[in-house]
Amino acid sequence: MLFKNTFFFYFFLISSVQGQHLFVAEMNYFSGRGIAHTPDFSPEIKGWTNAFGISIGKQSDGSKPWQNRWKLPDYGVGFLYQSNASKAAFGSTYALFLFGQFPLIRKERYTIFSKMSYGMAYVSKYNSPENEINNAIGTPLNVFVGIDFITEIKITDHLGINIGLGFNHFSNGAFKKPNLGLNTPLATLGLKYRVSKLEYEKISKKDIDKPKNKDEYLAKFGFGIGQIGGKGTPQYPIYIFSLAYARYTSVANKMIMGLQFELDDKVGKNLIQRSSDSIPKLAKPFTSSLYFADEMLLGHFALHFEGGVYLWHPHWKANPIYFKAGPFFYTPEFGKKTISQFFIGTYVKTHFGTAQFIGADLGFVFR
Repeated sequence: MLFKNTFFFYFFLISSVQGQHLFVAEMNYFSGRGIAHTPDFSPEIKGWTNAFGISIGKQSDGSKPWQNRWKLPDYGVGFLYQSNASKAAFGSTYALFLFGQFPLIRKERYTIFSKMSYGMAYVSKYNSPENEINNAIGTPLNVFVGIDFITEIKITDHLGINIGLGFNHFSNGAFKKPNLGLNTPLATLGLKYRVSKLEYEKISKKDIDKPKNKDEYLAKFGFGIGQIGGKGTPQYPIYIFSLAYARYTSVANKMIMGLQFELDDKVGKNLIQRSSDSIPKLAKPFTSSLYFADEMLLGHFALHFEGGVYLWHPHWKANPIYFKAGPFFYTPEFGKKTISQFFIGTYVKTHFGTAQFIGADLGFVFR
């Protein structure tokens, strides 16, 4: 019944945008096997994960500089239903998300895309007194992150077939443990409908604007909440401060290098409990790191991808490298001699597939 209702809803969406010549709609079927990415993962994953998704969006028209830089990407909203392997323990997942679909290679008969999705998800089976064996998901409400590589093969000027590979991640960011996260690589097969024909002739290097100011400096403050140890242990705040330098590689992309400091109260409390005399008392709650990031700029929005290595961490040898990913929003520019902007963002910080916390940043840039 769910698939039947989704099918009719999908075609209702198509009919509702017939007058909007840049709109696109697609439906995809996914199948794959979940990954037990740590030795502690429980229960054993048995069987296949199957999913069905629909999305509706807009093909950019080249009217903005960033659209030409990213070869006229699609962007919009979508819904995903995922029936997880070992369903008695992990149940089903329902996700509502925003997505950006960026062409890597455009040809007349096919286009290869990278698709990035970010949103919220409801997981029907999570750790509870009746489901203690599930240590992957600790709450019903979770963050959804999806990465896909899709080839769209054109059948007509309006209809195409999607074939690809993807990866879905569900986690509450260690807001409440246990929360090892649910990770699933998937194969994709689907259909895409475009109300208008793709305008390949609009994509030209000469149409891509150059950045006026390539050098940028930023400062940001962040906040997150994490949990010590396992289920039922206390939650503590994490405070983040960062200084960084950014270099625009194009009008729609910048590379960032910076220093980051975390006042991690949960790390401090944990170490104090363990009476680690070898670590200076004032250093116990602090971590510092060197990080590198890339931001895909989409007008006032950005997709932020970051990797860092700890310079100081009380137990850094266990997880010396971390990753962050999430959406950011930049205010309009202000100032004359010095151009400035404020920004806000949210992200998930992970160590090789296991979330540490969900954080939020508020910052300031000038160039």
